[in-house]
Amino acid sequence: MKKIFTKSEILSEDNFYLIKKRKKLAVYVPASHLEKVFSEMSKAGAGIIGNYDNCSFRINGTGTFRPSKKAKPFSGKKNRISFESEIRLETECSPDNLAGIIEAMLRAHPYEETAYEIYDFVKLDTKISGKLYTLKRKKPITGLLKRLNQKLKSETGIIETSVKKILVTNNSYDNILEESAQYFNIELIIILKGNVFKLIKI
Repeated sequence: MKKIFTKSEILSEDNFYLIKKRKKLAVYVPASHLEKVFSEMSKAGAGIIGNYDNCSFRINGTGTFRPSKKAKPFSGKKNRISFESEIRLETECSPDNLAGIIEAMLRAHPYEETAYEIYDFVKLDTKISGKLYTLKRKKPITGLLKRLNQKLKSETGIIETSVKKILVTNNSYDNILEESAQYFNIELIIILKGNVFKLIKI
């Protein structure tokens, strides 16, 4: 990748990785049904991390509940507080598989009302997708254009401003690249395709 900045201008230079959006699902299960519930969730696509499947984390604890008169409890008695040994089962999945995994979990879970939680989180891709430069001082975008000596092609519009955190990449501009840049507080993306540069202000 072509060098754009001199060593004296750079505060830090790091590899840049695109982010991957993931979902984490936590569900509270009695020990007697733990493996059945997790098996069905795994078949639906939960617990896959790279080259590994059936990945989970489990924590023992105590759940409390009081069934109402209309309830049909798996355990405990109506109108009485119950203390049950349960396991918090955590696993991750792709957002695309989430609905099917929840349906599989609910079918296998013995409780009338299943307690579960869904969390959004991100992971970094394993492939390097560019270089992230943090400069010692902000540089005006107009000055960078002169340095690159290229005609400007902008997806979002360039304004008269200065930037300090800059991504240089060969990747095409898309939603994943934009969201990844925003996640790392990048101010400017410089896309290099052959000898043509494209600048995108974030």
